[in-house]
Amino acid sequence: MLPKNYRLNLKSERFSRGEKEFTGPLFKLIVKGRRSEKPKVGFIVSGKVGKAAQRNRVRRIFSEVAAKKLGRIPSSVALIFIAFPGSSKAKYEDIDSDFDKALSKLFNAEI
Repeated sequence: MLPKNYRLNLKSERFSRGEKEFTGPLFKLIVKGRRSEKPKVGFIVSGKVGKAAQRNRVRRIFSEVAAKKLGRIPSSVALIFIAFPGSSKAKYEDIDSDFDKALSKLFNAEI
């Protein structure tokens, strides 16, 4: 699980547009620059993904993937995951590999 001090409170912070974006088959990842010493990660999983149990499963998987990769995320950014409807049927490994692709594309680094 993602530690609480790395979670982004999307209710209090509004983002109209990010600085960088990555769109994959399972999610869209938006990167927004911010002044902080830790990276922050937020998740948006709409009702189009499925019922509550499926949405929570997707949120838990995204949270686990982000927690595993925290050391590779630059400290001055906020990441926002927007889940697509197909992500409810995806396996952990698929989401993990797509997240690696997104990080390498967005930050131009081999991960």
